[in-house]
Amino acid sequence: MYPLTHFLLPFLISSVLEIFNVVDFETTLIISILAVAIDLDHLIAHYRNHKELSIKNTWNNQFVHKTENQRSPIHRPVGFKAVTALAAAVLIIHPTTALIITIAYYTHYFLDHFNFHIKSSKLQLKVFGFMTHISITEIALDIILILLATVTSPVIRTTLTIIF
Repeated sequence: MYPLTHFLLPFLISSVLEIFNVVDFETTLIISILAVAIDLDHLIAHYRNHKELSIKNTWNNQFVHKTENQRSPIHRPVGFKAVTALAAAVLIIHPTTALIITIAYYTHYFLDHFNFHIKSSKLQLKVFGFMTHISITEIALDIILILLATVTSPVIRTTLTIIF
């Protein structure tokens, strides 16, 4: 899945929790950004293999050319177990931090491992040297998530009310 999808799903879930005053908007943003930041392991693996820190080359190798698997253990079952244990331990000390870790990681893991293997046409784009082969299904999912987040997020609803 692409970064936008990794941002939007936890944003939507956190926005629902925001309605019930479980989290605030700042926490919603932290959760969503952390969910995207989990993919920094691709950059680390690319550096380990090629001795270069290039986001563009990492992106193109991983998402388009698929020339190598740049996933660390965090994207595998062992990472799932480790993050679950970490979240459980943190829950005792700081429940909000445990919630942040849990939503960010589990949504990311879900999207990566259950990435909707629906046969779908792929839209090919090249923007600033970054190549994409994003599926129409993922674009549709992103649109749905954006619409739902717009409806559920108190901050976005308030902002839109003020603007319009």
